[in-house]
Amino acid sequence: MEFVESWIGFDLDGTLAISTGVSASDVIGPPVERMVIRLQEHVKRGDKVKIFTARVGCPDEESNKIARAAIEKWCVMYLGFLPEITNIKDIGMRLLYDDRARQVIENTGIVVGEDE
Repeated sequence: MEFVESWIGFDLDGTLAISTGVSASDVIGPPVERMVIRLQEHVKRGDKVKIFTARVGCPDEESNKIARAAIEKWCVMYLGFLPEITNIKDIGMRLLYDDRARQVIENTGIVVGEDE
């Protein structure tokens, strides 16, 4: 079996960056300071982090290229480095910070925070 490095995903819009409501591929809001600090703490502990965003999963390659360039610029400006950018979840992902996800207790179907 091939070794897959573990990583922690950080959604971009609404999690790391304030959601602007603008659908342009190259418009990214300012940082959410609390999440940027959390990401930097993971990096200091030696965790691999990735930007996990649907922005780079468009069927139009030109849009993906524009989005990726904007995300790279944003990361260097606000994170101080360029983490990997992906829209693909794999078995190495051990944690995801995302404004749209709901936590489910493993093997139960129970959504955390909902009445049963």
